[in-house]
Amino acid sequence: MATILRSAISHFLDRDLDSVFMREADLADGSEYAFLEKRTTTDNKFLIQQFVGPNIPVEKNEGASIEYTDVKQLDQLTLTVLTFARGLRFSQEAIEDGKYNIIMRSVSDFGPLCKYKRLTDAASVLNNGFSGGQAGSDGLQLFSAVHVRQDASTWANRTATAQQLSITALENNLVALRKQTDERGLKIPATKGIKLLVPPDLEYVAENLVRASGRPGVFSNDVNVAGGRVTVKICDYLTDTDNWFLQVKGQHRLIWVERLGTQTMKGGDFDTTDSKFAVRMRYIYGYESPRGMWGENP
Repeated sequence: MATILRSAISHFLDRDLDSVFMREADLADGSEYAFLEKRTTTDNKFLIQQFVGPNIPVEKNEGASIEYTDVKQLDQLTLTVLTFARGLRFSQEAIEDGKYNIIMRSVSDFGPLCKYKRLTDAASVLNNGFSGGQAGSDGLQLFSAVHVRQDASTWANRTATAQQLSITALENNLVALRKQTDERGLKIPATKGIKLLVPPDLEYVAENLVRASGRPGVFSNDVNVAGGRVTVKICDYLTDTDNWFLQVKGQHRLIWVERLGTQTMKGGDFDTTDSKFAVRMRYIYGYESPRGMWGENP
């Protein structure tokens, strides 16, 4: 029986393993970032700088000087890029003995695991948004009933007493979103591009609320106004079956920061004659501002 040389093994790895891995990982579809803003960085740190910007224009009398507003910097936060990696090792004997299908299946299974890691990390921004997650510039979690503005007044993006998903809770929280204010206390109404983010357990409840022409659960002629203002997004990796969220496009600042996309590496071990296949990823995730979001954890 002919011996398979290492050069042949290298060609085998280069030709097949990369293509199988990337096909199964399907990393280009972007679905894991559907509720996160994508950013990139060329450093191992990502700086989040909060600031208070311009104020409302005021009446100016003829000949009078223009009033200027100083841009005030708030506390800055730094997110440190994380590195994730994992490898597979194939023996020379496995290749010599024609275990091609086993090797291919191993790499095929490896791809979805890498995607799973990204999906769960992305969802963790919401899963840990009430406790155990990143603290914002005010020292509080993403969702809080007492977020602090720079003038020491407070605002909320969750209710003090959590509410189950219902038409009444949805309507109340849509109103609350429209009353959110910026650091100067100015309203930033949320009227368009609102998503209702739910786990699979609430999919049918959410869809019924949004798609019903009349107000669900109410025996009257009331029109379902709230349902026409939101779209439903099912997030398969939300871990709490009751949690639900509202997100405003263009206002929220949930972020996914890519330092290095999924990178594959191949090589051989001279001492053991094993062949190795590995993947490596570098990224971080979190949020810049809790505005444009509303969360409930009943």
